[in-house]
Amino acid sequence: MGIYYETYIAPAMESLLEGTQVNRFTLVKHYHTFAITQEDADTVKEKHPDFCVCYKRFKGSEMTGAFEPFVDGIRYLYETYEQDKTPEEFIAQFQVYPLQRSIFENMISQLVYKRKEEVLLDEIDYEKQQMLNSMAEIVTGLSEKYPMLFLLDNLNMASESTILLLHKLQEEAGGNIFVYGTFNELHSQLPHVAQAWEKWTEKLEDENCIATIGGDEVESEEESSYFSIESSCMEEYMTKLRNMYYLLDYAQAQYYLSIIYHKIEVEKLSVDEESVFRLYMLYAVISMYSDMPRALLLCDNIQMFFDKDQPWEIIFRHRYIFGQIQMYSGNLNAAKECADICRRMAQEELDEYHQFMAQLLDVMVRMSGWHNIFFCSMDIEVAPEFFEQGQRYGYENHLAYTYIFAYDNDVRLMGENCADESRLIRFRKGVEIAKRIGNENLLLIAYRKNIMLSSLFGLFHVANHYYYKCMEIVGDKDPAKLAFIYNGLGYSCCAAEKYEDANNYYNKALTIYYQQGMVESVGETLYNMATNCMMAGENRTAYDYLLSCMKIINIMHLNDLRVCNISKLFGLLALCAHRVLRKFDTRIYLDNALQFLGHILSRPMEEQIQNRNLDASYTSCDDDLFLYYYVNALVEMDRGRLEEALAYMESAGAYAERSTGYQFFSMVQYKISLAQLLRMMGREEEAKAALDEGECYAKRCGVPEKLAMIEAAREGRVYKQDHKGTSELSDITLQRILIATKQAGVIKDYAALRKQMEFILV
Repeated sequence: MGIYYETYIAPAMESLLEGTQVNRFTLVKHYHTFAITQEDADTVKEKHPDFCVCYKRFKGSEMTGAFEPFVDGIRYLYETYEQDKTPEEFIAQFQVYPLQRSIFENMISQLVYKRKEEVLLDEIDYEKQQMLNSMAEIVTGLSEKYPMLFLLDNLNMASESTILLLHKLQEEAGGNIFVYGTFNELHSQLPHVAQAWEKWTEKLEDENCIATIGGDEVESEEESSYFSIESSCMEEYMTKLRNMYYLLDYAQAQYYLSIIYHKIEVEKLSVDEESVFRLYMLYAVISMYSDMPRALLLCDNIQMFFDKDQPWEIIFRHRYIFGQIQMYSGNLNAAKECADICRRMAQEELDEYHQFMAQLLDVMVRMSGWHNIFFCSMDIEVAPEFFEQGQRYGYENHLAYTYIFAYDNDVRLMGENCADESRLIRFRKGVEIAKRIGNENLLLIAYRKNIMLSSLFGLFHVANHYYYKCMEIVGDKDPAKLAFIYNGLGYSCCAAEKYEDANNYYNKALTIYYQQGMVESVGETLYNMATNCMMAGENRTAYDYLLSCMKIINIMHLNDLRVCNISKLFGLLALCAHRVLRKFDTRIYLDNALQFLGHILSRPMEEQIQNRNLDASYTSCDDDLFLYYYVNALVEMDRGRLEEALAYMESAGAYAERSTGYQFFSMVQYKISLAQLLRMMGREEEAKAALDEGECYAKRCGVPEKLAMIEAAREGRVYKQDHKGTSELSDITLQRILIATKQAGVIKDYAALRKQMEFILV
């Protein structure tokens, strides 16, 4: 046995395994003064035969796979105790995410794992969480039958997936799982593991699960923490890397692939061409999910292998991957060309499977790979045989996305009855598939599609119906998602003039984000609350909320809020300042907005707008530009410069028409202000026409207060709003938000400084 067994390990095992201590997880922190050896592990097995003992010493010089040593432990228990079951029967005992089931079935019976259906870019985070949940479910379930002890030496060299799983197992505290590990405080973690490591060890510290051991330095040969490549081990590396890919530990795989790539390209490591080709192809696929520029570069590198004869399947695979990378990069024309090449190759070879894959790429390209889209502007026709083949080849997730996004994009199909989806035939098919395969993420995306579509056309009762369906899925499992739904409900209520209800929802979201320490999301919610207050006429409160948003941006060093550009914030501040008669502040905020919009405003209006169709590069600033021109028009009206005001007002109108998603805020107030200006200029008929257009919009959206505002404008009076309940904060004060923001800013600055120091030391 090792030199530390009797002194440290044996007593720890006694208290850990015999229930004399509460915590089942113990980590030993040392300074190159402690180690658990294989001999120690063998002794523990002898003394505690009722436990499945899994030992692992992590070495930085060796390639560490995903979820080690849990994968080996699961395989060992299957081979030792449950081989009377097929892999499928064994995995069926546990609640494993259906789309990942084939991976786990392969994991216990094959060296190289496989998956039936590819992961979609926008589902990466969800898939990783499901992988973590599935792995924890299997380990916990097995431990209830076979108590498990993990002896883990040098844990700070473990993969991120291993640390995340350990953290989850400790939090859930289920089954009969015991962990005794060590880490050397003199060695740092791999860069991509550091964040997960810090979170887990912080929890361990809080629960008094870390002990410190001093003493003399362990006598052992100096071990490198840098991965050492052996060209003779390329096949072994390839197997491990492919399995990291299937187990979704992309960061770990990229770490090793970047080192191998550098060795081959820069240091000219001698590796056979076939191995290089396979490595680069895998590197390109993994980079597609995390480092798009790298993926494009690798595809160019792979191209040089086609100077020699290659099997057509290899060339097909390359063009398919290159097409996916171009698609996710937004280069849809280049992606379509790749899909066409794949289709021609598959047709020439009369290969039905590859014909389906080529058609799949074509379908995905036409919907941007379902990447960062809310809905399609029109239905997309897909050949019937595509759905038949997709079912045959097990591409159910892709079929569900196709049904949901390719069809039923006409808001008129939704009707007035929220619960009636009888006309959304293909949408319902997609939802049914998503439910069958357990893809709750896709259900949320599907409902979000109908939320966005109905909101765009003023059907806010329909939007709320789908928000409630989202809430049923999320429940209390994910506070951040629940807060997002509350924000959405607040938006719908705000647009429907239910300002008090909106404020209640926003307060719920604000409380959750504050409790979760999500400062940036707090800022987004305050922005939403400011919009709600402005629409309800509570402009002074809106002004305070917007100033708090700016403080969050400044303290956290943000470029914008996710839902709002900085130039839009300045535009809203300018509008608020104008409404509360702060003329100097109005001018300051307009000048600040100009600094961010100068690249657009410096060009003549004729170049910005052609037949009311804006240059595509400006569309992300439509709201910002509306506010800039609109507030400038109001300022010029106050100064009596009516011609200048009209020029600004016309420019604002062009952007208001373009930004349909913001018309609930902009359209009616714009038409009323335009009518007021036209009356000041003696153009009564045009003023009446402007109010008629505003009235038409308000009737279409079913917003009675805006209709009352227009009626008041016709009579030459100002409509008095009274919504005192819209400006109240229920639990969290702006002062507490500011304190939390400053604390988060300090932590962020410290992390950035630490990263700089690590870079300098390297």
